[in-house]
Amino acid sequence: MDVHDHGILLRSRAIGMLDAGLTQKKVAQDLNISISSAKRWSSLYIKGSSLVTKPRSGKPPILKRADNIVISKSLGKCRQSTRKLAQKLKNRGNPVSHMFVYRHLTESVDVGSFKRQEIPRLSQKNIQDRLSFARKHQNWTVNDWKKFSGHTSLPSSSLQHQTNKIIGFGQRISNMFLRYF
Repeated sequence: MDVHDHGILLRSRAIGMLDAGLTQKKVAQDLNISISSAKRWSSLYIKGSSLVTKPRSGKPPILKRADNIVISKSLGKCRQSTRKLAQKLKNRGNPVSHMFVYRHLTESVDVGSFKRQEIPRLSQKNIQDRLSFARKHQNWTVNDWKKFSGHTSLPSSSLQHQTNKIIGFGQRISNMFLRYF
C-alpha cells in the first residue's frame, strides 16, 4: 500500500472546501486525493483532533522525491553506473551507497543490470585459420614440434615444456572449435 504524506496545507484546503459545502467526493477529485483521505480528515476535524501527521514507526525513506527523479532521468543515459548515480546523490546531500541505488533500481523501478552484448574477439577468418592449423597439427609428435620451433639449443626439459604448451594449445583450440561445428 502506497502511503502519501499530504502536507498540512493540503489538509487545511480540504477542510475548508468541506466547510464550504462541497462533498467529500468532489473535494477528493479537485485536490487529487483519495476519498478515504477526505473522509478521515473530515472526521478528525469534526472530533477536534489535529490534522498534523503523527510520527510513524519504521525507518523513514532515504530517497527524496527529487532524488527519485534524478535516478529516473539517468535510466535513459548510456553507461550510467550505480556508482556514478550514488556519487550524484552524494553531491546532492544524500549519501547512499551504490548497492542502495542498485537495490532501489531493481526493486522499486524494476530495472535490471545492463548487459553488454558479447562480441567475439576473433574474426571469422581468424577462427577458420586457427581451426585449420589445429586440425592440421593435432597429431604431431614432439619431434615434429622440435623441427617446427627450430630451438635445438634449448635443454630438452625446456623444449619438452614448450612443446607440451603448443600441443596443449592446439588441442584446446581444436576442441573449442569442434564445439561450434
